[in-house]
Amino acid sequence: MDHQETIIGLMRAAKGKIRARCAKNARAAWDIVTDPADILADPAYAHAATREEKRRLFREVQKEYDIRGFVAQQKPGQPPVNFPLSLAFRIGAALASIRFETHKGPVSLEPGDVFLIGRDNGPDSSARAGALAEGLATAGVNVVMLGVAPSGELYNAVSNLGARGGAQVTRSHVEININGIKLLLGGVTLFGDHIKEIFDWVEENRYRRMRSPADRGAIIDGITEAFEIQRLRYLERYEGKLDPACPVAIDLGGGTAVKYRDTLARIFPSIVRFFRDEDDPHSTKGLADPTRLDQRGNYAEAYDFSVANPSVPVLSFDLDADRFGLMIDGKVWKGDTMMLPIYEEQIARKPGTPVRIDARTNLIVDEAVRHWKGRSICQAIGHSKVKKGMDLDLVQEAADAGYDDADRYVQDHPDRAETFQGEFSLHLFRFKPERDDEGRYVGTPVDDAIDFACYFVRMLQQRGARLSRPCLQLPEYLDMLRAQGIIGDSYTYRENNIEIRTEYDPLLKKNLGHAAYELFRLVADAEEEVTWIDDGVSAISAGRKLMLRFSNTSPKVTMKCDARPELWIEAASRLLGVFFGITDYLIARRGMDAGFRTISRGENEFLYAIFKERAGKDVHAIAPFPVEEYLGVASLKDALDKEF
Repeated sequence: MDHQETIIGLMRAAKGKIRARCAKNARAAWDIVTDPADILADPAYAHAATREEKRRLFREVQKEYDIRGFVAQQKPGQPPVNFPLSLAFRIGAALASIRFETHKGPVSLEPGDVFLIGRDNGPDSSARAGALAEGLATAGVNVVMLGVAPSGELYNAVSNLGARGGAQVTRSHVEININGIKLLLGGVTLFGDHIKEIFDWVEENRYRRMRSPADRGAIIDGITEAFEIQRLRYLERYEGKLDPACPVAIDLGGGTAVKYRDTLARIFPSIVRFFRDEDDPHSTKGLADPTRLDQRGNYAEAYDFSVANPSVPVLSFDLDADRFGLMIDGKVWKGDTMMLPIYEEQIARKPGTPVRIDARTNLIVDEAVRHWKGRSICQAIGHSKVKKGMDLDLVQEAADAGYDDADRYVQDHPDRAETFQGEFSLHLFRFKPERDDEGRYVGTPVDDAIDFACYFVRMLQQRGARLSRPCLQLPEYLDMLRAQGIIGDSYTYRENNIEIRTEYDPLLKKNLGHAAYELFRLVADAEEEVTWIDDGVSAISAGRKLMLRFSNTSPKVTMKCDARPELWIEAASRLLGVFFGITDYLIARRGMDAGFRTISRGENEFLYAIFKERAGKDVHAIAPFPVEEYLGVASLKDALDKEF
């Protein structure tokens, strides 16, 4: 059904409501002020003995891809609060005050601009969204409060309603004592140095303040059109287009996706069962984490159903519905393999199209993309970085088509400009330009899990119909690719789908990542592609794919070995040998605690079991790489000894 006329009417109605309630302060006077109330004097930091300790707690909320910290202490022994409401206020005020340099040029919020805030249904999110809005309004920005809304609804509303940017307040998939904020401004998802700049301003207690209280921005609610527009877009794209003979079950996670339960019931004609389809702000039925749906200790109901009904895929969402999960016969599939049917269609439509493969993805993704004549690019991990990569790819696509302006290319070729990318972590991205009420095509790369779930199922059903295999499921599709010689069988082995995570010295983890890159680069053969991925190294060669990276959010390092069975022990030994060789150097030369050499068992039990079974030895018996032999290479020595 064509809902376009109704959607345009809703856009105009929403914009009219917002304009009528906005502060008319675009030319009002303002100052950059230093607040006499020091942010580090907030009672949340009072337990810290020194100012440096207070500062450390405060800076821990500054993450690489977003803003995230502890907002409550639910149980004894959990980390203390480091993200008070006063910090949310200051973040809003600083965000409105800074001119950020980005890959799209400078972006900023000015007095009179409109900014949207959405949130999940968690117990802390309403108050945190309110504090963020107050900070923005103090700096003269008009704030539209969307209330409980999935991330996709927020991101699309920024384009649909002509707003300058938006923020999603969400804990995503983690415990309720944590909350966070994701920021979009001027079509750019802020991350890295942008987040740091916000925290620099907050630590200096600086922000813009309107001289007259009458000129502060308005805080506006009641704009329900954003939801209606999103709902109608889903229906326009998918209603009546899915096969009623193909059953599904849907786990809404008790989060923001619950808002679209009735919409999904209209799109999917054969929903066998809904799980967690009522608001569950305290996650009493388990965390809304699609990657953990097979862990009965978190939430058993959907898993037990999946095992009992192996022909019925279970679709799932996290709390803010920016991650889409798929479980079949009790097995959770990750974003890398789920993207393959999408990549196949995209490359066929746009030969040579770049596919941004994050460093954790299974080897088969690289194999398939190369077979289909796509362009495989090793991508740094992080949804913000993938979105930036998609922006840059669009600029290049426009240039290749003879355009010096990407927007003109989008206006002339909106369907061809549509692009998909995906991450191992189940963030699956789509750039799909849509007409606004002025007749222009607008949009930004969005990780809208509800839209992607519908698109994914439709794509597989269409592929199955062409092959006379109705209700085609992902495992069958992968088996077909394997039978055709397009991919190998590495995805069928459990060890290739698990990351090795271990505690590491937070002051030296970056040395490990940088030094590992230098070592792999030094010893790589002609066929091996070694890539720096912003926080570590990826090394790809025939039949194997290795990764070592340091966490940007915790004192951990992560490794992953993906290889054909006959190569796995050799490949894993090479990866772990580099880890042990660098670690031994840091223990001997930098005074690191020797305990960090031990790879924690816990979640890495599989690693110990494989080495005992296939190699007859303990993991720690692997020979360390002889780092000392390469210390004459200045770049390696610098990576080992630098103070990061």
